[in-house]
Amino acid sequence: SDYGDAGPVDWVAISGGTYLQGNTSIDSTYYTETPAHNVTVPSFAMMRNEVTCAEYAACVLDGACFEPSEPETGGVLEHCNWLVWGRDDHPVNCLYFWAAEQYCAWLGGRMPSESEWEYAARSLGKDNEYPWGAAEPSCDYAVKYSADGVEGCGTGHTWPVCSKPLGNTEQGLCDMAGNVYEWLPD
Repeated sequence: SDYGDAGPVDWVAISGGTYLQGNTSIDSTYYTETPAHNVTVPSFAMMRNEVTCAEYAACVLDGACFEPSEPETGGVLEHCNWLVWGRDDHPVNCLYFWAAEQYCAWLGGRMPSESEWEYAARSLGKDNEYPWGAAEPSCDYAVKYSADGVEGCGTGHTWPVCSKPLGNTEQGLCDMAGNVYEWLPD
């Protein structure tokens, strides 16, 4: 893969506020979403997109993110994007938590807290089921398992970041649902 120049980071300002974090439904899929409770978050900034392989490579080439923080590849981890030709603009995945922390520190930032991430994913804490609103998840909105059960909307792997603009938050954050999971410090 030719990672080249990762380019500048696209930061999105998220104005703080108070919102109802979690899920009020007794049928919630995840017990960790209940009970719903009010949370106040201060203003902060988030990257518009998930960290790409090219962006992470810039940190590795700079010497700030180093072995063994490079993502693993091959074997049972064949779905990893690191060093796979043509995936420079795909999200870097298969990273250890501390490697993600190194990358954030290199940028001069940090990972968002769970409360900040949910607040941003819900377009500043709106009562949205999904980042795009209430519409059921589909491959129109997010890179997910397709109807035939194949990940990546039938491709078997991730997609380039920000490939599903219909799924963006109102602030323009991409892939807040789908593509890959994100690390959070809490």
